[in-house]
Amino acid sequence: MEFKNVVEHKFKITEFCKFTEEFLSAVKDDSELLEVINALDTSDSFDSLTSSNLVDHLVGRLSRDGVAKWIQTADKRWSLRHVSGAFAHWSNEAKVEALTNLLKRPKSEEIQYIVGNCLDSMFKMKVRAGELVSVSLVEGGEEVLRKVTDSLFGKDVVKSGVKKMKANEIYKSVLPVFWMCLKLWSKIASTDQMTEMYQSNADELHMVVKEGEEGVKVLLDQLLSLLSQPQKYHRTVVYYVYVSLLSHIKDEHVSHIIETLTMDDDELADEEDSDEKSDEDEAMDAEEDVAEESEAESSGDDDEDVDPETFSRLESALGKAAVKRKADAMDEEESDVSDVDDAEMFAMDERLAAAFKAMAPKKENKLAAHMASAFRLKLADLLLFTLSSQNTPVAVKVHMIIPLLKLAKQQLKQDAEGHNSRKTIGLLNIISRLKKAHIPDEEITTLLDQLIQEGTGISNPALISAVASLSSFICSLGISAEGTCSDIVLEAFVGLFERFMTQEDGLIGCELAIAAVIKHPEVFVPKSKTFLKAGFNSEYRIFRRTEAVLCLAGMMNKSVQSKISVEKSTVKGVAKSCTEYLRESVAAPDGVKPRFFASVLKLLLSTATGISEELKPTLQKHLSLEPITENETTWNTISKKINAACQQTCGRSAVRMFDAIQNAVS
Repeated sequence: MEFKNVVEHKFKITEFCKFTEEFLSAVKDDSELLEVINALDTSDSFDSLTSSNLVDHLVGRLSRDGVAKWIQTADKRWSLRHVSGAFAHWSNEAKVEALTNLLKRPKSEEIQYIVGNCLDSMFKMKVRAGELVSVSLVEGGEEVLRKVTDSLFGKDVVKSGVKKMKANEIYKSVLPVFWMCLKLWSKIASTDQMTEMYQSNADELHMVVKEGEEGVKVLLDQLLSLLSQPQKYHRTVVYYVYVSLLSHIKDEHVSHIIETLTMDDDELADEEDSDEKSDEDEAMDAEEDVAEESEAESSGDDDEDVDPETFSRLESALGKAAVKRKADAMDEEESDVSDVDDAEMFAMDERLAAAFKAMAPKKENKLAAHMASAFRLKLADLLLFTLSSQNTPVAVKVHMIIPLLKLAKQQLKQDAEGHNSRKTIGLLNIISRLKKAHIPDEEITTLLDQLIQEGTGISNPALISAVASLSSFICSLGISAEGTCSDIVLEAFVGLFERFMTQEDGLIGCELAIAAVIKHPEVFVPKSKTFLKAGFNSEYRIFRRTEAVLCLAGMMNKSVQSKISVEKSTVKGVAKSCTEYLRESVAAPDGVKPRFFASVLKLLLSTATGISEELKPTLQKHLSLEPITENETTWNTISKKINAACQQTCGRSAVRMFDAIQNAVS
């Protein structure tokens, strides 16, 4: 009943706020809006109390003059938060007015994050994985930055700085904006150390411009350093700079990002610490997130188990005063706290201090893990942008395959559940769906060899699937616009298939070995005899023979044969091999392997319906279905045994498959 009353009360407040906003929608005059805003926000945050955005919306409707008046008295914490909520709705002139006022105030964490978030909101981002990435300033955004920077640092200083940033064609469209952001960040930084870092970064850009393309590495280091910091407002600005430079990105730059991803939590935390995180308050965003996580954990069952090691440390430190445990339960009656004298009390204080000091690293490790995880996500974003941008050189995208595969394997070793590897596997799948590109044949075969080396022995299903898709993608790189494939590339993939068939250790997975054949069967038609021999070679394991026959069935499909016809000798070989297999199966029905038998039926139907009319006489001459038609009882036994496999492999029952084959052949 009480919960129902709370819900009804909250609903009434929400409706009141909506009504008030609609009622005030006709009010245009700044003075009237300011009167309402000041009345609502006098002693506490009205929006927080009512769980609404009423005041944010009212502040967002102020003109430049209205903002100029309101910002003068907006010194309370909740008032400053209205700046973030209203900033996107203000005119560019109003934005300049608000930012200039805030940047001239004494430094504080609150001002730092409010201004940082306002600058962040002036960038817009659009991403379609593998297809598009765009990060740009909102309309008039650069002008806002220029005016605010002019007012704080002087027009001559800014004019000179911007001119230097435009001195190199590579950077002229992006570094002026980045330089202004760094200058403004240095103005709002809440500590001298952060101010020095931002200023140093701004100064370093002069060297980047002078070095041209060689300066990209220096700039990338600077961007990664900013991303590693807990300030969330760095992110979009860094993305803006990075995406703008993707036409000049090289393998070494991408490798640097991936190498950073391979670092463990402690190493990443050290990277973050080395720049500017000496004061605890600089990790405000990250600590807030960890605090929320801790609150959520502590709100669970009060009887939740405590680390036994922690218990032992505290019991040892408390000595006589410790509450004794009996069978994992507390016995407060056995505590000897009344017998503890002053000397023992002082000694106990020292032991407690040592115990808590020993437990402190756990909290630090948790914070380091949280910050490292956030940093990794941002690095993964950079790799996503690299793959999604049309400006990134194709060779760079292709060369990301092996480093990302190594990274995914490492992440899976560290985390069996695959939380960290999901993004990496997702990036590999994006590569496998990229449009075809021209790559030299030697490079394709080298890439395939590397994929085989890294892709063998994998057990994670998602990564196995990704590797298989990459195999077919690499094959597509060697296929011309006419649908043909060079002998070098074709031999490499046929060689992979043959290694799969003959291997003894079983490290090369089926998916990796045949993915390219399944995806591009027309390319492998000239090598169809290799698959025919492998499929009916009794020395090979039956499940591998089954895959070989199914690959051949794909090549004999009508849609493939209409593009490239199989040789007459292959049709003859299919007919003879299938006839012999049917005869052996009828002679020994108990030894029939259902899935292999189903694959043979699929091959026969594909061949009978797919080959040209000129080749059908060859099939009719050398194929005999008499082993089945003349042994009806045995066939009935076999058909029942293989029926489920036929449904799964061919999409119809064994009897219907055989009837279809008879009709197609005759």
